Amino acid sequence: MNEIEFQSQIGQDKFVVDTLNNKRNGTFLDVGACFYKQISNTFYLEKNLDWRGIAIDIEDKYRNEWLENRKSTIFVCDDATKIDYRELCVEHNMGDTIDYLSLDLEPPDVTFNALLKILESGLKFRVITFETDFYRYRDTLEPSRKILNEHGYELVVPGIQDDFYVSKEYIQSL
Repeated sequence: MNEIEFQSQIGQDKFVVDTLNNKRNGTFLDVGACFYKQISNTFYLEKNLDWRGIAIDIEDKYRNEWLENRKSTIFVCDDATKIDYRELCVEHNMGDTIDYLSLDLEPPDVTFNALLKILESGLKFRVITFETDFYRYRDTLEPSRKILNEHGYELVVPGIQDDFYVSKEYIQSL
């Protein structure tokens, strides 16, 4: 199989690959998944490194393309701020520590509220990319950085569109 090119909008997938040293058979939670390939933060991981995961999007119109074109056939259509993430991950054998959390919802306050819901679940992540859209909205940037730091995540790439985090526990284990 020929290697699929990176698909994410600003290098989120490449960051995950580099940070986790080309890890194979990883896991992801893709919140705000949208398109199965175009600007996907997880397509490359699945196609080239045999990752599996759960895609979440409020829009049901993306479901069929995901199910037809992705190996990760778990596509949840729901409000990301109301999901029981612990139950969802247990149901699909994802474990307590997931390799990658991609958070990309609209508008940023929804992304922030979904983050709070995910963090209250007690799940852990090795890498997180969090869309701040700081260039358009400024309200969630500092609160998201503060709460992620308090939950043990190191901001390693601050951005005007997305912030990239790595678990402090993961960094210490290297």
